[in-house]
Parts: sequence; C-alpha cells; structure tokens
Amino acid sequence: MDDPSKEKKQRLQQEKKNKKIKSKRDKKPIIVALILTISMLMSAMALYSSMGESPHLEYADGIDGQTSLIITGVLYGTHACEEGGFSIQSGIDDDGDGELSGEEVDVIKNVCHGKQGFSGPMGNRGYWGSNGSNGSDGIDGLDGSDGFQGSDGIGSLIDSSRGHIGPCPDGYVMRTGQDNDRDDILADEEVDSQLKLCFSELTNGRVTDLQIGTGDSFSGSCDAGIFLQDWFIFSGYDTELCQLRIMKNYSEVSNLFVVEGEDYSPGKYLGFTEFEDRVWFDAYDGNSRQLWSTNGINTWQETNLSTEIDSSNSLTKNGDYMVLSSPVSLSTFGDSDSFNEGDFSNLSIANQVLAYNDQTGFIIDGTHFNGEIHSQVLWHQNVFWFIATTDLDGMELHSVENSILNKHSDNLSGVPGQSIPLTVIGQNLIFDSKIDSGSNPILVEFNLVTKIIKGVNEDLSYPGDNTGAISHNGRIWFDCNGIGTGIELCWYDGGNAQIHVDYIAGAGSSNPTHLSVIENELLVVIDDSGGVLMQVTDDDLIQVWDPELGNTDLGYYGEMWVGDDAICLIGDSATYGQELYVFSHGEITGDWIVIH
Repeated sequence: MDDPSKEKKQRLQQEKKNKKIKSKRDKKPIIVALILTISMLMSAMALYSSMGESPHLEYADGIDGQTSLIITGVLYGTHACEEGGFSIQSGIDDDGDGELSGEEVDVIKNVCHGKQGFSGPMGNRGYWGSNGSNGSDGIDGLDGSDGFQGSDGIGSLIDSSRGHIGPCPDGYVMRTGQDNDRDDILADEEVDSQLKLCFSELTNGRVTDLQIGTGDSFSGSCDAGIFLQDWFIFSGYDTELCQLRIMKNYSEVSNLFVVEGEDYSPGKYLGFTEFEDRVWFDAYDGNSRQLWSTNGINTWQETNLSTEIDSSNSLTKNGDYMVLSSPVSLSTFGDSDSFNEGDFSNLSIANQVLAYNDQTGFIIDGTHFNGEIHSQVLWHQNVFWFIATTDLDGMELHSVENSILNKHSDNLSGVPGQSIPLTVIGQNLIFDSKIDSGSNPILVEFNLVTKIIKGVNEDLSYPGDNTGAISHNGRIWFDCNGIGTGIELCWYDGGNAQIHVDYIAGAGSSNPTHLSVIENELLVVIDDSGGVLMQVTDDDLIQVWDPELGNTDLGYYGEMWVGDDAICLIGDSATYGQELYVFSHGEITGDWIVIH
C-alpha cells in the first residue's frame, strides 16, 4: 500500500515546478517587448545623430494619439464553439466619437463557452409528508340566463343614376351610405358621400320669358321664390296676371296653380316659407287673401280668416310649429293648431319662445313689460336682446334676463337695427343706428363685458342698406357708404370696420347686393356696368358669372335664392325684360366635377 504522505509531497513539488514554468512563459513576451523598445530608442538616437541633431534641442509637442476601444459581440465567422460564446473586438476610434463602429474594428477574437460538467451523484430522497384531509364540495352555482340576441348589422348601399340631373343636362351621380332603416333603399338622409360628374356645361343663364319679348315677368309685388328640394317655386307674371310657377331641372317652367282671371299674387306680403315639406304663402282667391300651401303638386287653402292678410301680418317658423301674426290674432300651425284673438305685432322667436307686442305692452317668454319692441329679438348667453321703447327717450337697446328688464343705451336715434339686425361677434353686439345726434346711421357696437356702447368708424354710413348683414370667416359683411369711395362692400371683425375693396375707384359705387354664403364661399352681386356675380376673397373680388356680358342687372327684384346645386336671381335685360336666371355653383364649391 502506497504512503499517502509521500504521494502528497510529490504532488506539491510537481505543482511548484509547473508554476515556475508558467512564470517563465509569462515573462518571455515582456522581455522580448522590452528588448524591442530599447532597440527602437537606440535607432532613433542614431538617426538624430546622423542628421546632426543634438539630443539637447527642444521639440514641439506631438499630436494626441488615438484611443483604442474594445467591445464584445456575437461569435464571428467560422468557429468551433460547440457550446456558443462571444467575440472580443478591438480597434482605433478613428472618428473620435467614443464608439467602435464596424469599419474601425481591427482585431476580432472568439471566446468559446466551456462544456457543461458531469452531473453529481443524486442525493438521498427525503421523507414523504402525510396526506391532508379532503375539503368538502362547494354548492353548485345557478345557471346564467341566455344573453340577448344581437341585432343584425347595418348594410352599406350604393346607387347611381345617369341623365339630366339637377343643373347638369348629362350627368352621372354615384351615392354611398348605410341603410339605417334597413329598407334596402338609400334615402337622401342616409347618403354619406357622393360623386357627381357632368359631361356637359352646367346650366347657366336665363330660364324664363313669361312675358314674351321685352315685357317684365316680375315686379316688386310679384317676386317671391323658394327652393323645395330640387324644385324652385316662385311667383311671376303671365298675361298681366301674377301666378304661381314651378321650375324643374333648372330649365322646365310651368304653372303650378292658376286662379282664372285673377291676379292672386302668391307671397305678396308673407313671401314663401318652407314648413313640413310644403311651401306656405299668402294668396288672393278672388274673395280674400288667405294663407295657402303647396307640395309642388297640389295646393291647399290653410285659413279662412275674417280679416284678410295684408302687410301688417307676418309668418314665422319655430322648429316644429309656425305662427301667423296679425293685428287681431295669433294662429299656430303644427302638431296642434291654435287661434288667439288680440292686437299683436312685431312677432319674433328667440330661444324657441315668442316675443311680440300686444295692445298694452310687449311679451317675452310669457312675461309682460310696458313698452314696444321695434326689432327682432336675439337670444345670447341666456339673455334676450332687442330694441324697444320703454320710456320717453325713444328706441334704445334693452335686454331681459331672468324676467328682469334692463336698458343699456340713451343716445340712439332713428330706427336702430333697421338694416343690420342685432348680431353678436366676439364680445360685441352690433347693429346700425344713428348715435349721439348724428345725421346718418352708422355701425354701433355694444361691448357685452364692459357694457360700453359706441359708434364704429363713423366715416362709413348707411351700413347694410342694400345687403343687410351676413357672417363669414369671423367677420360681419355688409354694404356701406364711405367718404370719397361711394357704396362698397365692407366688413367688421369685432373691433374694426372698413371697406373691403374700393371696386369702383373713387366716388363711384359698386352697389353690392345679395350677399350669400355657399359652401363656405361668400358671393355678392356687384354693379359693374351691369350686375355680375363676384366671389369674395381675403382682399379682392373675383368675377365668377356675367350672364349677358354686363348687359343684365342681376338682383333687380327678389333675392338671391340658394339651392343645393344652383342659385336663382331675377335679372333685367334690354332684350327680355325682367326674367329668372340660374347660375349653377357646383364648379365653385367642388360639388360637381365638370368633364367636357
């Protein structure tokens, strides 16, 4: 048997010998490097000496050396690392950014993971623990009720049409939308988008010659009109009788209703009002002037008042009902009709409540006040605003808040709000009025915060005389008479009022009329040697339509009636007299794509 102590002594001696060998191996590269370094220094000194240089001379500092960088990465190239590993990459940081990029790597060395060692012997199994006692079973829950059956999804529909469509003689229209009522029909209110192509010119120009030749088909008492869907219903003369007409497809004009031998002048006092898919108007039937309605096919008489309708009456729509006011009654039409006798005037509706004068004062939202209203009533910030006479000072600005009457001015004169009704822009309430004994109406501004009332740019007089006022792009637009500029288009932006463009330079007037907003585009009729239709830009007026090369006075009577596809105007020409003209605005608004 070998001596264990002797064997241990031999093993220790062998380990000591191995360390000496390793130490010699480790020192060898160091010694070699040291010898090389000394040799290079001696060579350099010899070179200096051969060049006649003295080692005692001073030399300039050298350029800073570049930094070496080392990073680790994945194994590189072909390797024999069966257990995986990683690479060590080194190189010079040439661009000095502190990072070793791929093109800066000079040396790559792979380092392999060692193989996993053998498993040690299994330890002794521990003792089994004793089994726990079984718990008692829980009570079964109740079965849940069946859920509701989901509704069927809403289908999408597409329809198309080709032919004479609206103002296009040869058009194609494709519409898409969801079938909300599930009737497999795409109704107008279900349309989400549509494509409208016209393969000809859109309809533009004169569409009537009711009074053949130079005779006038319209007058100041026969010039009412309104769009009812794609139809235009209007009053016009034929053989000296003012009758009811209808225009379809923006070209076909026919009589809608005729009272033989009678000039019944539909809409003479009340104009035309659309309500419940019908047009309502006043008309004379040979005995008295009453309220009528039409759906474009049939016509009905709606009232049989003991006192016939005249200029003292008004017809006002309020949501789901309509009110006819007269000096002796208030008649309501809607889900439930009503009739109230009394002396009523100046009916208006604000916040869906009635405001009007009676024989003893005026009533707003059921509350009676002493005085008389002389304007439309405006509802703003839970307050009713209006022009009224409540004392001996004349017409002034008033308000009613929580059934309390307040007066806000004492320096107005004339008829305030006659051309520009009370309108809010920003923090200001504006209207037209004479102020502080001024001789001409100007724009008046009432600040809703400071409660200060004052005139705005007194150089601009008679605001809204021809156009009224219309809101567009943060401004109120109207016509006005400027000193040295004549009557031109003007605007107010909440703090300032000025002329937009002196279109007829100098004292000459362009006489703007018929302001309308169509698909966010502001249009106006300008008298430029005859009426022409203009588009209003930020700083200019651009002509968009001249029906007969300046020979037609557009808007001579009536209004600018705006439909979905076109506008209607009454124009006056030397050849045909006063007739109805149509301008299709689809190209301006982008509603129609014209291909021709």
